[in-house]
This record gives sequence, C-alpha cells and structure tokens, in this order.
Amino acid sequence: MTKLIYILSIYFFLFNQDVYTQQKQTTSDKSIKIGLLISNSKSTEAIQAAEMAIDNANKKVINNGFYFQLVVKSMEGSWGTGSKQAVDLIYKDNVWAILGSHDSKNAHLVEQVIAKMHTVFLSAWASDPTLSYANVPWFFSCVPNDNQQKVEMPTSENQFVKDYQKKYHQAPKAVASYAFDGMNILIEAIKNSNFNREKLQKKMTKTHYKGVTGLIEFDKNGSRLGRIDSIETKNEKPLKVEK
Repeated sequence: MTKLIYILSIYFFLFNQDVYTQQKQTTSDKSIKIGLLISNSKSTEAIQAAEMAIDNANKKVINNGFYFQLVVKSMEGSWGTGSKQAVDLIYKDNVWAILGSHDSKNAHLVEQVIAKMHTVFLSAWASDPTLSYANVPWFFSCVPNDNQQKVEMPTSENQFVKDYQKKYHQAPKAVASYAFDGMNILIEAIKNSNFNREKLQKKMTKTHYKGVTGLIEFDKNGSRLGRIDSIETKNEKPLKVEK
C-alpha cells in the first residue's frame, strides 16, 4: 500500500492541476472518450459488448456533432498497474468516465484514483460490497455485490443477445451483459448532462435504466438497486441458481 501511495503521489505532483480546467481546454474536441479497464488482453467479451454500445450510440443523432469513442486499457502487469492505467485514462486520454470490467482488488485501486480526480467510475464486474463503503460520490456499480447475490440475465429473446450472437457467433456471457449495460448507462448520463462534465456525476445518481440485466438504479453509495432474480455471483464468478 505504501508503494501505491508513493506512485500515486508522483502522478498527482506531475499533474498538479485542476481536472476540470484541463478538460475544458478540449471542448472543441467532438470526441467523447469513455475508458474501459479490463483484467487482461483475453477479456474480449467486455470489449465487444462495450463496442456494441458505442456503435449503437453513434448511429443515433447526437447534439452538436459529438460522437463516442472507446479507449481500452489492460491492467496486466505488476501490482498497481491498474492505478497507473486509470491515471493515464484521465490525464492522457482525457476520458469522461471509466467503465471497469475487472476484479475487486483492482477496483479498489481505481476507486482511490477517481476519488482524487473526480471522475465517474462505473464498475461492471467487481462484486466486493466494501467498494461502496468509502462513500466516494464518483463510484457506481451496475453489478450486484456478494451480499445481493443474484442478478437477472438476458434471455435468448433479448435483442442484445441476438445482435451479439449475429456479430460474434456466440452467446454473450455475464461479463458481456454487464459491460453492455454499463457502457449504455454512461452514454445516457453523458447525453443527459448535455455534454457537461461537471453535471455527469449528478446525472449518474439519477440513473433509471432498463438494461439487459434488468432495471438498474443506484443507492446513495453507488451500489446497484433493483430486483435481481436469476444469476448468482460470488467473488466475480456467476453461479446459476433456480428461479
């Protein structure tokens, strides 16, 4: 932990400037970048689902010519790599928000970064309930935690399932479903903020999204609310249960 704090301190010193000031300097850029953090290069399903959500959004008419762009970074490497990748997404890639499709250990590291940098982080796989205990207003989770246990999953009649199968020739697993919902939530919140970074966090708190994994809303700590009744998750591993 001491090593991590030291590394982050260096980054914060090198980039010691107001986050919003830096972001406002690029308002002429019509590209709305959203970061995706994955566990390793084999995490293709999360990338595929996130890309589908981005592509769907860009097919629609967006105000003032804005369009969405996905920026993917892997957390492979030595301990603490996830923190560096999160910092790079915010400062180098200038993303509006980060979607996390990785384990709880890395989610805790990213949470420390976004707490300092005031950037929305939506977790779409980590299920550790203590992630919300820090009361970081920039943290949200569209996945039920280990205490909630069950999450509704899409049926074969769902349009997302059909589109995913048609494009990738396989049925989407839980990680893809969460990534798709998570990316759509971020896209909708950005649009509802009228493309205003400073309003994004507030719009996230008002999320009411009917996704492929069911209705998604957030409590005051950013944890998922809503009825969850067909897939159980434990330590990021989906376990089938009877209805």
